[in-house]
Amino acid sequence: MNQLDNVDDGHKQARQPTKRKTPYKPKRACNQIVALTMLAVAASPFPSCQQVREIKVYPKGTNQLWLMEEDLAWLVESVAYEVAIGGVAEETAQPAHAISPTANCAVPGVHIRWDFQSTDMWEAIFFSGPRQGQTVRSKITSLSVVKWNKVRDHFAPQTTFEDATPEQKKTAVWHYLEMYCKELTENDTA
Repeated sequence: MNQLDNVDDGHKQARQPTKRKTPYKPKRACNQIVALTMLAVAASPFPSCQQVREIKVYPKGTNQLWLMEEDLAWLVESVAYEVAIGGVAEETAQPAHAISPTANCAVPGVHIRWDFQSTDMWEAIFFSGPRQGQTVRSKITSLSVVKWNKVRDHFAPQTTFEDATPEQKKTAVWHYLEMYCKELTENDTA
């Protein structure tokens, strides 16, 4: 008669696994040779080349892939091209003159877009008027309390700068850039 026999010790009994009605069949093509059609040369340095080549691979699991010996030269050449150009080529941002001339803010002749190269700023592009072709940028990290107080009434009147979320700060920079561009255009006409 042990007094601890009736006390739950926090350990639950292991659940008994249920048996499958049908045997398990893996969805990956493991342990069999698979033929893949790939570009004959690396796509980054030769974007117009459309020649293809069939290579044979032998998947051994989720993180192991064996390549046929005759396809090793193709792999080394492709990797060498990618290393020579610094990896996969980046998409280049559209230049200011390539923007479609549609205003997306309250300032006529101005298009505001997110700068994906820096991942920290908005850029406003003037596509008409005396500042045509000029670009003005504003970083989220340069947002100050003074700038926040100028624009917060547009979207978060009850929020302080210290309590603002990153998304609210990003929106605030957009509104501040719009306000700044409006002041610039008004000064040009004055």
